[in-house]
Amino acid sequence: MTLPITKTISKKFASFEKEEQWLNELAECGWRLIDYGRDGFEALHYTFEVDLEARNMRYKIDFRTLKDEAEFDDYKELFSEADWTLIAKDHHYSKYIFISNSAEDIFSDTNSLIERELRRRNFSWIYVITFSSISVIMLILYAVFRYDWLMTSTILSAGMALYFGFWLWKGHRAIQQLKQGGK
Repeated sequence: MTLPITKTISKKFASFEKEEQWLNELAECGWRLIDYGRDGFEALHYTFEVDLEARNMRYKIDFRTLKDEAEFDDYKELFSEADWTLIAKDHHYSKYIFISNSAEDIFSDTNSLIERELRRRNFSWIYVITFSSISVIMLILYAVFRYDWLMTSTILSAGMALYFGFWLWKGHRAIQQLKQGGK
């Protein structure tokens, strides 16, 4: 009995398109994604296994917030009917990676790509608002109590709001590019 050959790569992407391109390049070399995860805000961890049939496969990524298990099952079934198999999901981020050897694309037109980017951008608003609110509260508390740790908390939460604000801006730019006809 031989064990399958695997490799794990840590990487972070600025866009789903770049991530899909990278996954598809690895598939062309015979590597199939078998596991995916993240450590908080750190780089993503992708585990691949040698699979020569992966050369005929391609990956697509969707972003969607689902309410419950029934909605998740319906979501998987919808893609399954189009010959796309859910291969990995990010439990913290609502990102789903699908694989298929079908010629059909998950996103049949530019509008469906725009919808995905809108869902992703709107999700970022939650973090921007949350960390901005925390920052304001910590600043008010610092003004009242003058504890140094409150100022540190203010700076950290403001930094996180800026971080997610940057991704919000990137999402907005991606949507504008799609609307103008570019990918």
